[in-house]
Amino acid sequence: MRKAHLPLDEEIRLSELEGYNIMYTPPEKEFDDLAELVKQITHCTYAAISFIDKDRQWYKASVGSSRTEVPRELSFCSHTILQKDTLVVPNATLDERFAGNPAVTGGAFIRFYAGTPIVSSNGYNIGTVCVCDSRELSFDDQQVRAMEIIALQVTKLLELRKRNALILKKADALIDIERKTLQRTLNEQEKERQLIGIELHENFAQIVASCLMYLNVAEDTDSASAPFVQKAKRQLGSLVDEMRKLSKSFNPINVPCIDLEDILSDFLLQLNRKPWFDIEMKWKDKATNIPSDLALNIFRITAQFLEMLACNGDKVEAIIYIDPSQAINVKIDCGSIINSTELLDEQSLTFNTILNRIELHGGMYELRTEDNRISFRCSFARNSN
Repeated sequence: MRKAHLPLDEEIRLSELEGYNIMYTPPEKEFDDLAELVKQITHCTYAAISFIDKDRQWYKASVGSSRTEVPRELSFCSHTILQKDTLVVPNATLDERFAGNPAVTGGAFIRFYAGTPIVSSNGYNIGTVCVCDSRELSFDDQQVRAMEIIALQVTKLLELRKRNALILKKADALIDIERKTLQRTLNEQEKERQLIGIELHENFAQIVASCLMYLNVAEDTDSASAPFVQKAKRQLGSLVDEMRKLSKSFNPINVPCIDLEDILSDFLLQLNRKPWFDIEMKWKDKATNIPSDLALNIFRITAQFLEMLACNGDKVEAIIYIDPSQAINVKIDCGSIINSTELLDEQSLTFNTILNRIELHGGMYELRTEDNRISFRCSFARNSN
């Protein structure tokens, strides 16, 4: 008996095998069927589909034996993976590589063996399709070819398993993103509720209480009531303005059609009052008769994208170009953004929400990052729903 030497590419071969994540996996009908087919074609007692790792040969599927693995040093197939073609051994007792093998001298008393390498998509022998028998047999070219075809089918199964695993992984990642997006949305809604509660309690309730005080004083002092009534009117006027601002911040559009330029201009006016924003807006034509839901969506996309840029901690300088002629095109060109690519990676959840808004209205988008500059463009048909 002569022990098989290690392949020259052993480390890469083992890495290829590990990449398929096939070792010690439960039985699968597709592999079992191929092992059964090999047995039928070759008329051998025993057939298997096996993979060879660092220390052992493990059987993914086998017919005619209950063994699940053998030490690599005793494996016939450890010799098979050293060559490209099918290894055929008519009588193992006459082959110096196997004559002293315990499976030949005892146990199954193997005489005939044939094995075809299972080759990874990158060209490395990671396992075998093999058969053996206690009888001395001969093998014809058709049987050899059949084993080679089955070995190719095993490789295709492995590649399919790998692709399916990748698809499931990506699906899980998308589900996780959706879950985080939903959680973020719920968090934002909770912040909005808290803000409304604070506004109502801290500002509006105090103004109403103040007005009531002024009116009570006016009621008790007939000769000097006018100043208190005027103060109450001013306070109520201020309250109305604050309520409009609060309402507008959560639903800036509440009519069937709106001048999108007006609502965006008002938003940017408020934004530019903050020291870390310097935003300019340029319109090609007047935007009129835009459905409110689409206008609101464009407003939200623009606002969310600009606020996302501010998360970088740098000053946000940008020019917004809007062309509402046939389709509604919005383009945001930003000045120097340090580590723009990293920013988009860190804000992937926010950006994913923006893309969801675009998709909901059947829009298209384009994003470019170059020399720490970001250019973002989205486009919507006027009849988008």
